[in-house]
Amino acid sequence: FAFIARFAFTRINLNLTRPALVALMVFSALGSAASNAFGFSELGMGKRQYNIVSANRDLEFLLGPGAVISGPYAAAFTQENKIKSHLHFFGEAWSDSSLLVSLPITHLAVDKSNFERAVKQSRSLQSARPITSYWIGTHEVSILDISQVYENPRANDYQKSAYEQAALFYDNFKYDTAMQILAHDPSLIQNSRSAALLYARSMLRANLINEAMHNYQVLYGLYPTDFLVTLEAANTVHRVSEMRHDTALYVRAMGLYESAIDINPWETERVQALATETARYFEKQRAGGKPGGTQQK
Repeated sequence: FAFIARFAFTRINLNLTRPALVALMVFSALGSAASNAFGFSELGMGKRQYNIVSANRDLEFLLGPGAVISGPYAAAFTQENKIKSHLHFFGEAWSDSSLLVSLPITHLAVDKSNFERAVKQSRSLQSARPITSYWIGTHEVSILDISQVYENPRANDYQKSAYEQAALFYDNFKYDTAMQILAHDPSLIQNSRSAALLYARSMLRANLINEAMHNYQVLYGLYPTDFLVTLEAANTVHRVSEMRHDTALYVRAMGLYESAIDINPWETERVQALATETARYFEKQRAGGKPGGTQQK
């Protein structure tokens, strides 16, 4: 693929626009991704994807004392840590959604379809706040904070962890504060994939471009089978390559996009769309004579 990337760059003078070039390069990965897909285990990515054990360990650094996770993935996410859980399935005739009110549930572990069923069962869950997510097999599972959704004194008294406080500041566009909280405890960033990812995102939003790119590349080195890490690393390097007109970085970005597809071929369209959208954004910037900035997701 690196050869294809270099070859494509030598052909830019053939009136290929950046979006067309990106599409060409990402599509060139599809053949190998499709063939690799049949080599994965029945449950999804097998050993190639970030796994449930790693997610268990990560969560232990993210949630505060007193956290109780519920939802269909609750048991799976609390096998390798000391976090309490209460298994709950949404949308089933026998499931009792009143348990979310009566029990001190602080967080949910749900994928998209389960969350949609949960909201149908309890509209209050629309205010649930995502704090991180993991790709487990073919499912993106989100961890949602619901500690303030219902009037349950024990759940309402839940004290957010440093990571959750940082995530809240990030959601409110206070990126410097988020970084300060995360940097206050270096072991948090060193031991938690989600904390390190939030730190890199905050740097990018705060326009610390070089630092953000460096952190994403370090993250990719630490978690080379994590789809979200790989995709965000690819897009960050892609943005920087466009801003600097740096061919070497551009080729690196395309290689990372290919790696994301290789890790998770079921999300090929998502990868392709992000790469093409980013290329078009910067092409419009150049056409309009505007200075390139960090494209917001």
